[in-house]
Amino acid sequence: MFKMSELNPKDKTLDEIHNIQKEIYDEDKGITVKDLLERYNSSVRKVAQEYKINLKVVSSKEIHI
Repeated sequence: MFKMSELNPKDKTLDEIHNIQKEIYDEDKGITVKDLLERYNSSVRKVAQEYKINLKVVSSKEIHI
């Protein structure tokens, strides 16, 4: 696999990141926007509760300018 870092071609970190990204992409193929937003909002709710902050994930379709 092509290495992004010419300074340290033995670094496998980028390969690991790309593999994780591919796994997530494969899991998310075919998922509806509604289900994807609910998954993200669920994670956001957990973080918000832990840190006592107010966050919400919205799609561009939900934003009315």
